[in-house]
Amino acid sequence: MATSAGSVTSACRRAVSAVLTRADVSKSAVSRSDVSCFASGARTKQSLHQRLGWHSSAGFSGSWTCGVEGVGTERPFTRGVGLRRFQVVSPVCMGRRSSKIATRKNAQDARKSKLYGKVGKQIISAVKAGGPSPASNSQLAALLVAAKQGGVPKDVIDRNIKRATEKGQADFTEIVYEIYGLGGVGIVVDVLTDNNARAAATVRDVVRKGGAKMADPGSVLFNFKRQGVLAVPAATADPDEVLVVAVDSGADDVINPGEDVAGGGGEHGEEGEEEEQFFRVLTPAESFASVRAQLQEYGLTVDAEHSGLMFIPTARMQTDEEAREQNEAIMEKLLELDDVDAVYCNQ
Repeated sequence: MATSAGSVTSACRRAVSAVLTRADVSKSAVSRSDVSCFASGARTKQSLHQRLGWHSSAGFSGSWTCGVEGVGTERPFTRGVGLRRFQVVSPVCMGRRSSKIATRKNAQDARKSKLYGKVGKQIISAVKAGGPSPASNSQLAALLVAAKQGGVPKDVIDRNIKRATEKGQADFTEIVYEIYGLGGVGIVVDVLTDNNARAAATVRDVVRKGGAKMADPGSVLFNFKRQGVLAVPAATADPDEVLVVAVDSGADDVINPGEDVAGGGGEHGEEGEEEEQFFRVLTPAESFASVRAQLQEYGLTVDAEHSGLMFIPTARMQTDEEAREQNEAIMEKLLELDDVDAVYCNQ
């Protein structure tokens, strides 16, 4: 197949540009003769030399080979002896593993941001109820311990304690919204807000746009049970030990790593293929704190970021793929709302 000189020159220019923009190729790695082999005219050659910081050009006798887009040709140089060859390969695209790592990191960042917001609102509520001193406010003291275990930065804690004492800071109210999802799925939204009207409006807007429907109180929630969930990292715990300690501590059940607990799209979601795995110790809501303390006394690590009180579905609903994806999209949009702390479903 014939190739014109113009197309070869254009391909070579693109090759030089690609090489010069690569982080692992410095100016010292490319000689004048390498650049001259790509410059068909004085203007092109001069611009390339200027780009490399060279102010004069020099010829080079011999021939060169260009490996851009399957084009191969030879052109003479004007000075010296020898042969230089320059090969350009296609850029390496981000592979599936890199893409998964980036996606997982984004999910982890979003989860941490949601955790910080939730802890901040809880701290404000505790301070307004019992004062800013942990010594005299047991609720605040327990929250601070959990926040530190969850890796919440000190500046986030201090900022919210100060915010709670400011004039005009409204009280936070806990609200639970119930939603009929697509395919008969039930969705529960856990909200902690200082503006009820705003929270209701934003939640309803997401539900309406997603094709779902708001439900009356109690019409969805009966399919869920409020329970404590304690996440024990599987990498540092023996399965038999976790089970024995959990039973002795008064837990209801232990869920093995990889099994979904709160429903897809919930605050704690389904664990990714390469994310840290956990044993989930389920407890009665009123025994959450005592069971956590006993697990820690036995030497088991409890991950605060993945632990808490949740709505656990008592039974799962089977839906088709389209309905499942639409429900997941609705839950993701709900979790983006500042007033929403968690979302649970039974699909």
